Amino acid sequence: MKATVRQQFSLARFALWAVVASTSLFQSPARAQQVVQSPEVLPDHRVTFRFRAPNAKEVLLAREGAARQPMLKDEAGVWSVTTGPLEPDYYGYSFVADGVGLLDPLNPLMKPNLLNTTSMVHVPGPSSLPWEVNDGPHGDVHHHFYKSGIVGDQRDYYVYTPPGYDPRAGKRYPVLYLLHGYSDDASGWTAVGRAHVILDNLINQGKAKPMLMVMPLGYGAPEIVARTGPGFRDNALRQRNFDRFRDALLTEVIPQVEKAYRVSPDRSARAIAGLSMGGAESLFVGLNALDRFAWVGSFSAGGLSDDLNATFPGLDDKANARLRLLWIACGTEDGLITPNRKLRDWLKSKDVRHVGVETAGAHSWLVWRRNLATFAPMLFQDRSAGSTAAPGAYRVIENVEYRHEPVSLKLDAHLPPGNRRVPAVILVHGGGWTGGDKTASFLRPLFPVLDQTGFAWFTIDYRLAPQYPLPAADEDLIAAIRWVKAHAREYHVDPKRIALMGESAGAHLVNVVGGRNQKPDDVAAVVSFYGPIDLYKLFGLKHDQTGPAPAGLKSVFQITSLDGADGARLRAESPDTHLNPHTPPFLFIQGTKDAAVPYEQATLAQELFRQKGLPFDLITVQDGIHGVINWESDPKFQGYKSQMIDWLHAHLK
Repeated sequence: MKATVRQQFSLARFALWAVVASTSLFQSPARAQQVVQSPEVLPDHRVTFRFRAPNAKEVLLAREGAARQPMLKDEAGVWSVTTGPLEPDYYGYSFVADGVGLLDPLNPLMKPNLLNTTSMVHVPGPSSLPWEVNDGPHGDVHHHFYKSGIVGDQRDYYVYTPPGYDPRAGKRYPVLYLLHGYSDDASGWTAVGRAHVILDNLINQGKAKPMLMVMPLGYGAPEIVARTGPGFRDNALRQRNFDRFRDALLTEVIPQVEKAYRVSPDRSARAIAGLSMGGAESLFVGLNALDRFAWVGSFSAGGLSDDLNATFPGLDDKANARLRLLWIACGTEDGLITPNRKLRDWLKSKDVRHVGVETAGAHSWLVWRRNLATFAPMLFQDRSAGSTAAPGAYRVIENVEYRHEPVSLKLDAHLPPGNRRVPAVILVHGGGWTGGDKTASFLRPLFPVLDQTGFAWFTIDYRLAPQYPLPAADEDLIAAIRWVKAHAREYHVDPKRIALMGESAGAHLVNVVGGRNQKPDDVAAVVSFYGPIDLYKLFGLKHDQTGPAPAGLKSVFQITSLDGADGARLRAESPDTHLNPHTPPFLFIQGTKDAAVPYEQATLAQELFRQKGLPFDLITVQDGIHGVINWESDPKFQGYKSQMIDWLHAHLK
C-alpha cells in the first residue's frame, strides 16, 4: 500500500528516534551515566547543547541560521558546545555524529519536516515579540481530514479561528490561505512558524483585522517529496505539483472552508501567501486567479519557471485595479534572492504594482515568522479609512514617470480640487532601504492626514538597496523634487512651498536631502517620522572609528570598510554631517519605545539643531513603537496628526 505524506513523516521520525536511542552506535553501556541536560538556555541567551556519544570521533552542532560548530567531549563521553548570545526566537538544530544527523534525545521539542526532522530550542524573549504567547484571548486551531479527488489521497488542512469567533453569529470573516514550504507538512506554520500565536497577538493588539487562517497540505503531486524520487528539481514534476495543488485548493479546500466556517466569499476578503515552495504557489495561484484573491504575499519564493510570461499569461497593469496588495519578500542571504529580484524586475516591466521587501537573513523560519508578522497587519485594510476629506475631493493620478534613467521611476499625485497654487508634500516610504513602495500599507495611515491639509501631495518610488546602494535613493528623491518644481504649473503647486516627509528609511532620505538643502533641490520644510540623524550612532559606531564595517552596513549599504571611499560614503549618508545655515525647519515625530530607531536619535537631533541655531520641533509619541501603522489602534497615539497638520500650515503658509 502506498504511504501518504503524513505516514512517510511518521516513519521517518520513528527511524530517527530509533537511531538516536540505539546505544550500540555511539554510547558505551559499561560506564554509569551522569544526568545530562540539553539544551540549556542560559540567562544571557547563550545556549549549551549536550550529546552523550562516548564512542563517536566527531560531533558537530547543526543549528538553523548558523554554520556547523564542533563540539568537545568530556571524560564522561558527553559532547557539548555553548553558543554566543542568541536573539530570542525558535531555532531548529541537530547533532552530526561521525557524519550521521541525529535528533537531540533529551529534548521533546521537535521541528517536524518530511525529509529532515530536527530538534528545536526556544530562546524566550519579551512579550512584544509576535511569536511569544501572551495573556489574553486566544484563537483555536482546527484539524481537518478529507479524501482528495484531485490528488487521489487522504490529506489534511488546519484552520485557525480568531479570538471571539462564534460559528452561530452572523459576522463573516476574511480569510488568509497560508502555504508551507517544500518538505514541510500542513502543520508547518503552526508547529514551527507559530502562525496562530502571531495572529493572536496581532489581533489582540489591534494591529491586524480578525481573520481566519487556512493552512492546507501543499503537495499536488506528493511524490515530489519522496526520498527516492527526482524531487523538487524535476521541472515537469514541479509544475504538475503546482497545477494539482491549485486545483485541490480552489475546488476542494476553499469550498469546504466556506461551507464549514463563517467566512466571506468575496475576493476582497480572501488572501493567499506562503513561504519558499508555498511562496511560488501563492504567486502562481493568486496572480492567475485575481477573480478569487485580492491580496497575494510571497516569502522567499522558490520554484517558479524562468519563463514568467508563460507562468503568468496576460498579467499586466490591468491587474492593479484588482490587486489590493502584492507583497514579495526575501532575505538578502537567501540563495533565492536573485530569482526574487528577477521576478520583481519582471513585474516592474509589466507595470504591476507590488511591494518588494529585502530583509537580513537566509532561507529560514527566522525570516518567515517576521515576514508573517509584517504582512498580516496589511491585509483587509481600507486605504481610505479615517479620511475626513469629502468623497472624490482629491484627484489621484497614478504612475507618473518622474525619472527614466538609469531606471524608470514613478510617483502618484494626489491633487486637491481647484486651480489655485497650493503647497506640496513629497512623501517617501520606509522599508529598511530595501523594500516598500509608494503605496506601501505601512505608509497609508498618513494618506487621510495629508488629505486634510488641502495640499497637493506626491508619493514616490525610489531605487532600493542592496541592488542599488545609497546614494541612489538620495539621487531619486532629488529628481522627484526637481520634477515637482518643473511641473508646478501643471499640478497647481507653489514651488517655493514644498515639504519633504518620510518615515523610517524614507525619513533618513529626507533628513539627508533636506538637511543639505542645496539649490535647485531646496525645500521649505521637512517632517521626519522616526528617521535616523546619526548613522554612526545607529550602528553603534564612533565618527572617528576605522576598520571593517558592521554587518548591517555591509548587507544594506554595501559598505565594507569605515575607511577610504566607503568611509566617505558613510559620512555622506549620516544626516548630521549636512546641517548648515540653509537647512529648513525640521519636525521630528518619534515614539519613545521605538526599537528600530531609538528615541535618542530624536533627542540627539534636537540638540544638534539647537547647537547650530536651526529651527526644530519634536512631537513625542509616548510609548509608541516603530511605525505609524502600529499607532493606529490606540487613540492615545493619534495626537500627532493634528499637531503635524498645524505645523505644516505654519511653515508652508
